[in-house]
Amino acid sequence: MKRGTWRSSGVTRRIQRPGLQVWLVAILIAVGALASLAVVISILPTFESSLRGARATATAKQLYTDLQAQVNQNLQSLPDPDDPAELSHLATQIGQTVGAQVQIIETGPRSVSGESVGCCGLLDALHKEYGSHLPPNSWMVADGNREVFARVLGTPSGGLFGGNAGLTVEAAANIRGISGNDLATIQTRLIFAVAAVLVLAALAGWGLSVLVGRRIALLATTASSLASG
Repeated sequence: MKRGTWRSSGVTRRIQRPGLQVWLVAILIAVGALASLAVVISILPTFESSLRGARATATAKQLYTDLQAQVNQNLQSLPDPDDPAELSHLATQIGQTVGAQVQIIETGPRSVSGESVGCCGLLDALHKEYGSHLPPNSWMVADGNREVFARVLGTPSGGLFGGNAGLTVEAAANIRGISGNDLATIQTRLIFAVAAVLVLAALAGWGLSVLVGRRIALLATTASSLASG
């Protein structure tokens, strides 16, 4: 049997080799697939980092806003601000509302503080690492977008502490990892991007093959005309 042929039911048929159009389309699709894979590998960590950074910033801002609202709401209702138990009870109440570790420190003549339940390993670690760089009355993202910190200063009305005394309310929380929904969104966008690149590569290959095929056909016609005289 000759190369490139096969026999079936006594009939010999020649296997057609892929034409120029098929090769060009296949080559450009392969190049597009490799380029898409390289892009995906390079930008996926950037996508995740940007998503984590945006989430951390939004969480820190929301923590500060919620903490400020809780302080304004509960600061005037303290039965005895000099009682650590009262401060701890308020800290626990605020911590449960804002979803963070909370510490309340009296900044008056006496050094009295209260801590929420489960506090204050994260706050202590942030103070140890950042110290005076922690914002005095604002929010901050720390530890590579993994933790958030907020601090609110309050001064109860009615002279509860006397003089310039007041309260410093601090809160800290860990940032949750990227959820499955977020990852699914990233993966869906990347799949659509890769599919678009492959479609464009196929169209480019087809168009290039048509153009080259026409040029070759024109050259073949010209050569045939010259050969025939």
